[in-house]
Amino acid sequence: MSALSTLGIPIGDKIFGFWSIYLMRIIQGTCFAAQYVIVSIVSRKWAPVTSTATFLILTSIHFQFGQLFTMPTAGYFCESNFGWEGVYYTMFTLTLIFTIIFFFIFRDCPSEHP
Repeated sequence: MSALSTLGIPIGDKIFGFWSIYLMRIIQGTCFAAQYVIVSIVSRKWAPVTSTATFLILTSIHFQFGQLFTMPTAGYFCESNFGWEGVYYTMFTLTLIFTIIFFFIFRDCPSEHP
């Protein structure tokens, strides 16, 4: 959902304008909020009770790391011939790639992991 809503921002802007961007941002925000729930569920199954805090920190660091990558990338694209749309196409592609990798690697619990 997050990748598709990211792709929908530049496409929707050209077709429908402001309200499509507004809707896509709501979908992105909903997907982002769901990550907090998912991180806590994964930590409950994967981390020992004594290491839960460390596990939560390491699994939620992507929230900050994503911004470290996205902000300079956005600046580059906005200054280039690609324009602001290039930022969203790049983030769509990266989100899709990492989501596919995640679905091949992740298991619900450690006993299912090879």
